[in-house]
Amino acid sequence: MSKYFSFSGKATRSEYWGVLLITTVAVCILAVIGVMFFAADSAPATAIGTLIILGTFVAGTWIQMATIARRCRDIGINPWF
Repeated sequence: MSKYFSFSGKATRSEYWGVLLITTVAVCILAVIGVMFFAADSAPATAIGTLIILGTFVAGTWIQMATIARRCRDIGINPWF
């Protein structure tokens, strides 16, 4: 699991698509849960919903960017292109 947060190394095509699929589904599910909390009229539930949405977005984006950079390196493209 630690390699999904790392920008070093290489990623195979199947790893790239697997990570993309899993993170997209997880982000969608957790975003819906966060919106449910956010829609509640109490302040603590709104704060929890905001943290869920923000945390999901940051973690999902980081994992996908790390995998994309490793995949670019695997196919011979500069990851920072």
